[in-house]
Amino acid sequence: MINPMPSGLSYEQAAALPLSSITAREILFNSLRLHFVPPTHQKSIQTIGAGGIVGAMLTQLAAKVANLKVITTASRPENDQWACSGAHHVIYPRADWREQLNKINVRLVDYITSLAVSEEHLAKSADILSPQGTFCLIAQPLTTQQKQHLGSLRKVDSYKQ
Repeated sequence: MINPMPSGLSYEQAAALPLSSITAREILFNSLRLHFVPPTHQKSIQTIGAGGIVGAMLTQLAAKVANLKVITTASRPENDQWACSGAHHVIYPRADWREQLNKINVRLVDYITSLAVSEEHLAKSADILSPQGTFCLIAQPLTTQQKQHLGSLRKVDSYKQ
């Protein structure tokens, strides 16, 4: 597989990145249009399906490079170690997201990345995403019902179908 070298990196830095790191970097800095410069006030990101290697890399880059408050989901306890690696908070996808976010004093999140998709995740994402927030979905082709749920995210400025 060939990927373009990320801009702003030397050849040595780019060669040191495994594909999962490049994917995580592309999500944050290209799809979500984040910057390396820390914001004046910390924004939040929730990563759905953070239990894999892309989620782990995305979590670390979001926390350490983009200076975001990182909230991840992990559905299985054995994935908590990946999801917690750099995350500020872990919530459980089968429980009420809004209730869990309220417990950590987060009303709405600014960015959501979904590395796993279900109708339930899409509906819950629409409920907690801030009005000017950004949603990024990296997944297999969507079913008709999933596309309908994705339509509820149209309030987001950067929505693309």
